[in-house]
Amino acid sequence: MALSFEIQNQQVQQWVTDTGLELQLTGTSYGITHRQNSPSPLASLPKVKGRILLVDGSPKAIKFTVPRHLFYVHHGAGKGQGGSKGSRWITAYGIRKQTNPKSLGKAGAGNRREKPFIKETLGRRVPILADIVATTGASIVTSAIKFNP
Repeated sequence: MALSFEIQNQQVQQWVTDTGLELQLTGTSYGITHRQNSPSPLASLPKVKGRILLVDGSPKAIKFTVPRHLFYVHHGAGKGQGGSKGSRWITAYGIRKQTNPKSLGKAGAGNRREKPFIKETLGRRVPILADIVATTGASIVTSAIKFNP
């Protein structure tokens, strides 16, 4: 029975690795690149990483770490082009800020177009994960069945 969990964990880990790479490739295909005048010294797409959270030796959840500003790119949001609800935050200096009401609902418009690379990639890749878990899970359950004639 432990062998089946090992196989499942290996297949799910391979899915996480492949999906992380595909997230990066899909982002690149949308034209997401590192600008030379960016305040960040490194490109953002290579920072996309995935990992598995295990409970009792079995995958419980999958977590992808994505730099926050890539979500702005994903939704087409930016300075002056906020989402429908806006947000509130506290700066490093302790000053309370909130989205300017004039920018609400403007995400994905103007010069910032939506680049839904995360949604697109996960839409393609989640059914593959479902097949992996269903197949290996069924194998684990059926291998535990014992008949007493």
